[in-house]
Amino acid sequence: MMEELQRLQELASRYARLTDLSFDPVIIYTQDARIRFVNNRGLNMLKGTRDQAIGKSIFGFVLPEYWDALKQRIEYMIKEGNQTSPTEIRIRNSENEILDVEVTGVAIPYEGEQAILALIRDVTARKKYERDIEHWAYHDELTGLPNRRWFDHHALRLMQQCEEDGYSVGLMFIDFDDFKHVNDSFGHQLGDLMLQEIAKRLDEYTSERRIVIRMSGDEFMFILLDVENQDELIRWSERILSKFRVPFLLMDTPIHSTCSIGMAYFTERGTTAQKLLKSADIALHHAKLQRNCAVMFKPQMEQLSVNRLTIIDELHKALEHGWFELHYQPQIDLRTGAIRGTEALIRMNHPAKGMLSPAYFIPTAETSSLMIPIGEWILQEACRQNMDWQKQGLRSMTVSVNVAICQFQEEAFTDKVIRALELSGMPAELLELEITESCAADSARLEQVLQKLKPLGVQVSIDDFGTGYSSLSQLSQVSIDKLKIDRSFILQMMEHKKSENLVKAMITMAHNLQIQVVAEGMEAVEQVEMLRLWGCDTAQGFYFSRPIPADKLLAAYRE
Repeated sequence: MMEELQRLQELASRYARLTDLSFDPVIIYTQDARIRFVNNRGLNMLKGTRDQAIGKSIFGFVLPEYWDALKQRIEYMIKEGNQTSPTEIRIRNSENEILDVEVTGVAIPYEGEQAILALIRDVTARKKYERDIEHWAYHDELTGLPNRRWFDHHALRLMQQCEEDGYSVGLMFIDFDDFKHVNDSFGHQLGDLMLQEIAKRLDEYTSERRIVIRMSGDEFMFILLDVENQDELIRWSERILSKFRVPFLLMDTPIHSTCSIGMAYFTERGTTAQKLLKSADIALHHAKLQRNCAVMFKPQMEQLSVNRLTIIDELHKALEHGWFELHYQPQIDLRTGAIRGTEALIRMNHPAKGMLSPAYFIPTAETSSLMIPIGEWILQEACRQNMDWQKQGLRSMTVSVNVAICQFQEEAFTDKVIRALELSGMPAELLELEITESCAADSARLEQVLQKLKPLGVQVSIDDFGTGYSSLSQLSQVSIDKLKIDRSFILQMMEHKKSENLVKAMITMAHNLQIQVVAEGMEAVEQVEMLRLWGCDTAQGFYFSRPIPADKLLAAYRE
């Protein structure tokens, strides 16, 4: 008996010497999970002394979620006497640190008992690196929010879970109005700060069942996994719209940028995340046409979306094959009755559908990148045509061109205007740019444009005045040549005294600011006489002429 005991002690001592040479922690524990031996590297890992570790249960260090698997492995090794393959678990040491470890176990005899020798490798650094890689694969680096990949991989699972729990899913696709202009005007550093601030404001709403995702650029997704009905989704959208009507203060610069929201809400079983996303995206397109609002998806919108793709294809072909042409509406001097200028208005001469008005394709063009090349073509063609008229004997007159807000905000806009003048040889003072009140409200950008173009002689007018957010007091701050009173005021002034007084006030105040006035939508002689009496400078409308092709305007002028 003494010889056997001595042999076992020598064997244990040999284990101890061998394991102390190991670069990895080694722990020996018996079938009841009590620790019998720990080498020095194991003690460093457990952050304790040998006396503190010996006799303690191995389960005191292993996190509870791994206990069942560990018990099964102990039973297997004791019963079969085999080595187990490496497995990863998490442990907690005496200093409360959580460590990721890889454990390989083998059954051995130890001091007369069946025991487990566990060779342990600390893989905490490697697992942290892997988790970081995993995290940033599914999260946006700039804002820290989940990204589009996260949506593609996890949203469907969450939606299926909602179905099982009896909840409906709501989705909001959020796009920020004029964000591109922020980048173009103030630089990408401030643009990035704005995106981070957007993320912070939206992150205030996140919870286990409400998730904010940065899909791309300035597009964000808000998933609501516990929506009771559409009304609740609408209330959430109003909350978000209100939050972003408050300007940002970035680098001591106040930035105004509202948002547009497309919403989708489904209760049908089997609705996919991609279907919900597509519906929200379609609704967002409708919201962006109005801006600073939220629109709920309706099934009929899907056909409109298909129509939009058709129109986009036609716009590409029109640019490529020359389907576009300009018609011109004369602008009449109310004092002399002579043609003072013309407004260039685009048409599409479709080979199958015939002549199409801008109402058919311009709204789609303005919400796509195509308005930029279309606008450039309009500028060049209007300037070329005006010079061609002069070569055919017409006296000099202005040609006015409408400028979309996306053109106005483009950094290269003024260069393109100058290029159109150079290509045509037209004097700059014969070109009038009609900008919207939304453009005029962006005083910083307007000032940039005017500084480059006004010294050349280019004229600038405010189109559809009275329908937007600018005012004559604002326009007094910049060098505007004309304002065009919106046709809605002209149509109403014959019936409503308030509209009549408003039109008279616009004319008087504009003249006090040395701004000329153009009245749009003239349809009756009574309107012409009233506006002439009030001193309006110029008018245009069906009373004088509809928009007509260039050759017909030439013939009318000669008559």
